[in-house]
Amino acid sequence: RLEALPPAPLPLFHGGAPPPQGERVESVQLFKNGGVGALSDMGTQEAAAHAERWNWIVVTRKPGELLTYVDGRLCASVKLEAPKKDKEEAKKAEEEAQGGGEDKAAGPKPQLQEKFVIDPQFLALFAVEDAA
Repeated sequence: RLEALPPAPLPLFHGGAPPPQGERVESVQLFKNGGVGALSDMGTQEAAAHAERWNWIVVTRKPGELLTYVDGRLCASVKLEAPKKDKEEAKKAEEEAQGGGEDKAAGPKPQLQEKFVIDPQFLALFAVEDAA
């Protein structure tokens, strides 16, 4: 439940993986207009969250796209671009694709797993009263 819309963007959550070199991590945010989005996409006014009432906020993510919904209505569709490789990284990737590069016996490099993170400072859980 929002008592009032925030005066500045309010971070809701973000993936926990560190950003690629040269990139930054930006949280999914609740904006002062009630929109829920990321990467400066504030979403549509028609699907914005409203003050003084409960709002259901859902975020889905698939490769290349992050979608936010407020009360079941699409609010923002954020296109996610892969990090840009510098010239040295592109050259290494090309060598590996052609069979050169690092020793294959070492196995694949470990990958960091993205995780769901909620800031406990802004999380509130409420128990519902049983209607029985």
